[in-house]
Amino acid sequence: DSLAAVAVQTIYGQAMSSSGGADGLGNITETFTQQQALHGYGHLVAEQSAAIASAMALRFVDRTAQRGKEYIYRVYSATVSATQQHDTAFVVVQVTPHQPLPAVESLRVEEQEREVVLRWEKYNGADGASGYWIEQSTNGGATFRSVNRTIYTALDNSDASANMRGTTLEYRVALTENYKPALYRIRAITPFGESTPPGMAVKAMGRDKTPPLQPILQRPVMTEQGAHVRWSLPDGDRDVAGFTVATAPNPEADFTDITPRLSVSAREYYDKTSATGTPLYYVVTVYDTAGNARSSIPLRLLTTDSIPPAAPTIISANVDSTGMVHIRWNRNTESDLKGYRVFYTNQLDHEWIQLTTDITRDTSYTTVLELNTLTKTIFYKVNALDENFNHSPFSRVIELTKPDIVAPTAPRITASSVTDSTMNLRYAFSSSTDVVRHYVVRRIAGSDTTAWIRIDSSASGTYADRNAESGRTFEYAVIAVDNAGLVSQPSNSVELRRYPVLRSLLPSSVVAVYDSVRSMLNLSWTAAGASGGELLIYASNGDDGSTLLASLPATATSYATIAVRKGRSYRFGIKVVQDDGVESAMTYSNTVTVRD
Repeated sequence: DSLAAVAVQTIYGQAMSSSGGADGLGNITETFTQQQALHGYGHLVAEQSAAIASAMALRFVDRTAQRGKEYIYRVYSATVSATQQHDTAFVVVQVTPHQPLPAVESLRVEEQEREVVLRWEKYNGADGASGYWIEQSTNGGATFRSVNRTIYTALDNSDASANMRGTTLEYRVALTENYKPALYRIRAITPFGESTPPGMAVKAMGRDKTPPLQPILQRPVMTEQGAHVRWSLPDGDRDVAGFTVATAPNPEADFTDITPRLSVSAREYYDKTSATGTPLYYVVTVYDTAGNARSSIPLRLLTTDSIPPAAPTIISANVDSTGMVHIRWNRNTESDLKGYRVFYTNQLDHEWIQLTTDITRDTSYTTVLELNTLTKTIFYKVNALDENFNHSPFSRVIELTKPDIVAPTAPRITASSVTDSTMNLRYAFSSSTDVVRHYVVRRIAGSDTTAWIRIDSSASGTYADRNAESGRTFEYAVIAVDNAGLVSQPSNSVELRRYPVLRSLLPSSVVAVYDSVRSMLNLSWTAAGASGGELLIYASNGDDGSTLLASLPATATSYATIAVRKGRSYRFGIKVVQDDGVESAMTYSNTVTVRD
């Protein structure tokens, strides 16, 4: 008795724990959950068997009760626990004549492929039902046997796996073959383990619900006898009861049968009602002996047609700031129109590319442009196709200007210089073709967070800054602006500093003389009367450029050097730099050649 085995386990089975933890809390929680489940299963099996209920001390029969009297019963635990409190249950019973249990009379069936689905309403006897026996008879009702090996307990749940919805229960009986009728009935089991009388028996059997394989329809063609429709079957005519042929003006419309049920051997049909040039689609439907049906793929009647549709007329085309393109055109009036294709190119001398992957029946198209490109325009055109794939001429070409989101390339400073009155720049323009202006920008050197200030927009490629504050270092760069207002990154930058030049500090009468006896150059000049700062002497030998030779007090008037080489020419420059940074211009000496 499998139910008895379950009852034993619910009473004497040990809880199994897989949880760990130093405090044992996981074990306690898992043990409690298992005990709750065992308690529920114990009462479930007790409701299904009176003998098991008695063995579990969950059933009592009072055979001394007298008819017409009323009794009160109480039930309480036979043991006393110092750690657990036990309550007492009460029930009042009136002893009345026994009433027969009502039978389950709501059974109905649904016949499926090798399966019978039984449905009935939840048993509504006085105490309800703990489960059901589903019984089957294959000998016309002479004998019944139980289909379920254990009592069927329905789950009342909204989950998709539950077998009861509301008050309706469901049970599926698997069959080994179709068209073998049997009788089915239901018995309910009450919570006292009593079985109700058998309900009404309903006949049912499995039925063929699998449609035939799909017919293979060949392209219908127009002939002198009418539209010739031909088809074949992948599986021959096994289990086939016949065919029908149906038509519709397009594959999305409802198809209407134009034939009665054709014979099993039929594989072609001539539709004499079809008109040449009229769009018409055909389908063939096959039926099996059980009434299951399957239709072919719809195919259009193939007619002789070499006349293409008219070219579509584009009525609007635009592109917004995000690159979204919208194109609209008028619908063609041809009755055999299949749809449209949209093409594009970035340059008219390039190949046109089909934008629509499929033929579209709409009269508008929307696409998104890739804006991070150097091409500024894009071109579109549309053509139409009919059902025989005749292509119309193209529509007029539409040119759209792309939203400009690409900033110009940066210009480049190629040279810079400083005079006593200007900061001079020479720069190369940006290579972008849509640049409309170049700006020279300036900021105080060493302050990266200071914004660039536009100080000139000359288009000559040169700039002389006469307004820079004397004695302060500035950083210069050049930017480009295109016709969309986009600004390039700044060019390479240069730092320039202009010092005020005072003519009063300018040394004069600078003379260089070679002393061949002592092999040295003597340099003399007339001082301008500067009282502070320093006097800087630069030397140039014609090969190594100009280098700082010496730094003297500003009041000095002569200097001698022996760092000379025979066969070379020398020239000297002198300028005065005061402590506050004010400096004179450079005064140059004569050129001296040292002979061998």
